[in-house]
Amino acid sequence: MKMKLPQILFALSISIAACKVTDHTQDLSAVRGMIQNSQYDSALVELRTILEQGSVKPMSLVLDKDIDRLIQHPAYRPKIRTLLRSFAEDESGIMKGEEEVGQRIKVQGVLLDERTDQPLEGVLVELVQTDAEGKYFEEESLWNPRLFAYLKTNAVGEFAIETILPGRYRDDEDEWVPAHIHFTLEKEGYRTYASEFSFDTDTVLLNRGNTDAIPIAKRVKDFEYEVVIRMQKAE
Repeated sequence: MKMKLPQILFALSISIAACKVTDHTQDLSAVRGMIQNSQYDSALVELRTILEQGSVKPMSLVLDKDIDRLIQHPAYRPKIRTLLRSFAEDESGIMKGEEEVGQRIKVQGVLLDERTDQPLEGVLVELVQTDAEGKYFEEESLWNPRLFAYLKTNAVGEFAIETILPGRYRDDEDEWVPAHIHFTLEKEGYRTYASEFSFDTDTVLLNRGNTDAIPIAKRVKDFEYEVVIRMQKAE
């Protein structure tokens, strides 16, 4: 079943998410002070308290320039990711602000039950990708991606993200890998689904074909894409 997704609602949800960056300056002022004084552990404790109170939307934190210092710190980035994952609630968000180099794109997805094609509400969506140069992070370490998002699907199974077009990189056989965004999907009663989706405009994908049989995000207009992903029920 192919679903037509409302582009007007998509743009509106992204605009609302962007506005939330400045909604709770007072709540975050103490956190910003802690970060400026390099009191990172205390800042994380205070951020958890704020998120528990529900006064700040989780994905708005990645757009705060002071809090971004925690994200850029290799040792604290995993802790921020864990925090945002724990409190994920929004169906839409922005993965990184306008300062991030790269072509801005918007992706709207819909998650369906594989057998019934019914939309799946409340799916935890993790998105991870490379920067415009094809790098997940600069430092030498274990998996520590710099560009990420944590969302939950709405009543009709949709999520939306504004980000940049991921850069390509070469695999272990020195072959170019199509631009893609990794996803991990979790919902009670369903199998966890960890994979990636690429883009139907990607020339590497077009030349070699979808050999990995991954979901493909289809362009609906310039720099806007839709992707449909199906999940299997746990047996």
